[in-house]
Amino acid sequence: MKAVDHHPALTTDQRMAALAVCAVFLLPAFPALWKAAQLRGDTITRWRDRVDVAYSGLTERAVEALRHLQAQANQLLGDMDTFDPLLAVADPEPLAAQATRFNKLLRARAMLRRRYNRQLRLVGLGSFLVAAYAVGLIVVGAYLADGEHVDWTFWAGVALAGAALVAGGLLLGFYTYIENKLAGAEVMAAPPTTSMTPKA
Repeated sequence: MKAVDHHPALTTDQRMAALAVCAVFLLPAFPALWKAAQLRGDTITRWRDRVDVAYSGLTERAVEALRHLQAQANQLLGDMDTFDPLLAVADPEPLAAQATRFNKLLRARAMLRRRYNRQLRLVGLGSFLVAAYAVGLIVVGAYLADGEHVDWTFWAGVALAGAALVAGGLLLGFYTYIENKLAGAEVMAAPPTTSMTPKA
């Protein structure tokens, strides 16, 4: 008894249309692969020195914030050797803002190089994801060129290309998030600007 083939047969027109779609989606993969390979070098060139400068700046800003916090605490508490009944009702609220700023500076400083290294690891994965996307489409195209039915080989190629595409989108989102965090740390590390009022 002849086995029944449950896979749908593809007509020539369907195969040609599917191959054309594969080619359309495959063509952008080649410049994307080149861009992904260059992205690590571009990231190092753009951020390595800036991260070092921002790290030093965050250290300076943290020391300044700590000094301001100490000055405000001394002003609030006064001479601790003599008892002042007014200190019992002194409001420590003014210290909270300076303490919060000091904590944010320390956290940004601690995360700065960690985020930079994480960004380098992400761009390293970009080339592999683009290559996986291209391989998946090539598998699909090669199967459609020779195969008459849609079977697991076709769907494996589709799954590989789709998974690489989704992972690439997530990677791009994480890359942009870390880039914004690095830029934010740069802003925090910048010295405070003093406004100059022109003399009359």
